[in-house]
Amino acid sequence: MKRFRFSLERALAVRRTQAEAERARLEPLLQAYSALDDELEARCAERDQCWLTAAPGTAPDLAALAGAERYRHYLAEVTARLEERRRQLAAQIDAQRAALIEARRRQELLEKLRARRRREWEAASIRELEELAGDAYRARLHGSRRAEKSQILGRILGQAGE
Repeated sequence: MKRFRFSLERALAVRRTQAEAERARLEPLLQAYSALDDELEARCAERDQCWLTAAPGTAPDLAALAGAERYRHYLAEVTARLEERRRQLAAQIDAQRAALIEARRRQELLEKLRARRRREWEAASIRELEELAGDAYRARLHGSRRAEKSQILGRILGQAGE
């Protein structure tokens, strides 16, 4: 009985490596997105706090208010750039997830084929064992019949010689 051998084992190993590589490419994108999200949240909180602290008053307060207005404008620009970068990163993540899904799909196809071939091999092995067992039984049965015939023949010849 032969050992199980899947002829596409190397291809399956390549597919596994490709899927792992795609997953590895996704990880830094997800980390960058999380860091960007945290930074955006901090900038939005800073912008909101800046709006809350601006209260009109005296002339010196107006100068401070103008400076605060410029700072709020700066924060709005930074926030807009961060949101744009987050959208771009989200698009990259979606593309990378699609690549990962495709790589896993190709890997799973080969794994299913391997499992099917393994089941076929196991069924053939069972059939082969059953045939061998049947042959052994028939040989044993044939051998015991031959022994019975020899004993009967020996008795007959032994009685004839008496």
